[in-house]
Amino acid sequence: MSGNQNKLSQFWRELRRRNVTRVLAVYIAAGFMILELVSMMSEPFGLPDWSMKAAFFILVAGLVITLIISWVYDVTPTGVEKTRPSSELEEGEDKVVPQAWRNWKIATYVSAVVIVGLILFNIFTRNLSSENLILYGKSIAVLPFKNDSPDQENEYFINGTMESILDNLCKIKDLRVISRTSVEQYRNTYKPIPEIAKEMQASFFLEASMRKYGNQIRMTVQLIDQTDTHLWSGQYEKTIQQVEDLFSLEIEIAQLVAEEVGAIITPKEKQRIEKAPSSSLTAIDFYSKGKEELNKYLYQNDKAAIDKAKVFFQKAVGYDSTYAQAYAGLGRIYFEEQSWSEEILSESFLDSVLYYVNKALLYDHQLAEAYRLRGDYTLAVQGDHNRALSDYTNALELNPNDQETYASRGNLYIGIRGDYVKGLEDLENSLKRSSGSELALKLANLGGVYRNIGFFDISHWYSLQLLSLDGDSVEYYDRLTWIAYVQEDIETMLELEKKIQEFWPDYRIGAWMALDVGNNDVFIEGAQKIIDNHNAGVNEAVIALYAYAPGYASWLMGEDEQAEYYFNLQIKYGEEIIEQNRAHAIYGHSYIDMIKVFAFTGRQAKAFEYLDELAENQNTVNKLMIAMIKLCPMIEPIHGEPEYKEIMQKMEIKYQTEHNRVKKWLEETGRMEQFGL
Repeated sequence: MSGNQNKLSQFWRELRRRNVTRVLAVYIAAGFMILELVSMMSEPFGLPDWSMKAAFFILVAGLVITLIISWVYDVTPTGVEKTRPSSELEEGEDKVVPQAWRNWKIATYVSAVVIVGLILFNIFTRNLSSENLILYGKSIAVLPFKNDSPDQENEYFINGTMESILDNLCKIKDLRVISRTSVEQYRNTYKPIPEIAKEMQASFFLEASMRKYGNQIRMTVQLIDQTDTHLWSGQYEKTIQQVEDLFSLEIEIAQLVAEEVGAIITPKEKQRIEKAPSSSLTAIDFYSKGKEELNKYLYQNDKAAIDKAKVFFQKAVGYDSTYAQAYAGLGRIYFEEQSWSEEILSESFLDSVLYYVNKALLYDHQLAEAYRLRGDYTLAVQGDHNRALSDYTNALELNPNDQETYASRGNLYIGIRGDYVKGLEDLENSLKRSSGSELALKLANLGGVYRNIGFFDISHWYSLQLLSLDGDSVEYYDRLTWIAYVQEDIETMLELEKKIQEFWPDYRIGAWMALDVGNNDVFIEGAQKIIDNHNAGVNEAVIALYAYAPGYASWLMGEDEQAEYYFNLQIKYGEEIIEQNRAHAIYGHSYIDMIKVFAFTGRQAKAFEYLDELAENQNTVNKLMIAMIKLCPMIEPIHGEPEYKEIMQKMEIKYQTEHNRVKKWLEETGRMEQFGL
């Protein structure tokens, strides 16, 4: 062993004598500087992505050559000479330090300082970059693409290309992607990127301009970060003759963007991204038009657009009978049209939705939007929250950036399963992928959830966030009336009503709350609209969802026969809704409506039957539901009964148990500090 150590020691001394170690230090320092220079110059000079790798491998090859030369040759005062082996040196000769060696020693020290400096510089800049990235995480917004085409009819094609790239990015779990509807507010806007980044809480932005003329497209894409620093750009010019020409471009851009922002794409995600949805360019063309019209209906309240969307989707499947996305689009249209239609209690309710969803999943069993839609259908028609939960979870596995599915699953957890912790986590995930008007809806929803589970300070915090977003004082104070209602504080509600009237003199506390605070005139006015709709031929089943209201309003107006008619309508259809386990029932609303009618009409046994079922069926009875029962004058006739008090105590225990669980979660996760509590 000692012999081996002696050989290593001798070899090390020989390396030092021949200045190999000093040459190595100087070369590494120079290499660091060259790599830094290539990195700095790559963007301004448009160097290709492989430039850094090429420079690295050239330097490695040069290092090997340099070490060999430094072993064989040395620089002396008389020039470059071949280094003599130590065995040929006279005694003491190797201890003489030539001037050249002193120069090498100085160069070595300088090189060491350079290496340490460059390492510290890289660490420092990476930390700064990491801090910027941590600010909003691995998050990206695909801003609306600019249409440079002379023909504005190509707008749908350009938007379709944008949405396809966005959809590809949405399939990457390691990346948080802002939704399409959220970025629409920035179409034709010239806000600076740092301002948009702050509003959208996004770290990266993909911008593009496109020009389409016939089958030719020209596209310029650039990726920038939250500080408006240019990170990457690409120019593409292609002739689109077949599907692969278009989708290969969209896939390439999505993958390059993911790589640039450091998002990891799993093999399964890569497979999903690279799957073309259709083999027909004509079908894709019609689908893009249909999607554009559907978005106008969903997000711009264009009522006529839904019929246009239906026609385009039908044409798409006419050209490609296996086009899963087009079938899912048709399913979404029928869901929007029929959810509150006169067929709400028929056995065939939303059958067309299920038909198109099943067609979509037959041709693409990995289509996230089809699973989400089937979950919506299952809840609305069958009330099967276990199957709906499975569908929502499948949808999020396939598209981990679908804010709509996060919202749907979160509301299921909260409203049906009574699991506020999981529900709030999902609603927060939905919020993180939203902005603009969509963000306002998410903030309002979260504020309402915290209010209903008894965290009034947090609910108020969300109200303040909304106020800073829209500056609407009327809406702000109106939200405070809801908080006061859940706290069963009628006096504060009436004070807030007066406060709002300073901004809006005609404001009155509306909906069913008007009845509970004693605003009978407002309540009667609202109920009269339901009566008028019914007299105009609106289907009884739709009216019956809230038939207790025109019934009680009719009683207040002294029209006893009309009151009895609407009460009977409520009972008839309420029982059917509960028996069929429709959404209105599984969320508890139908039970409360039945309690109101039976309590007011003197049928206490039936009132307690539905009250007890409500308490048993709901895993968590929230504070809003409790307030609705306590404050409604229609239920007052049973308030003094022992059975009422016993059931209400059961509800209060369920509420308090979940309230405490949420509180513990808030404390353990540091969310209390986020809300300043």
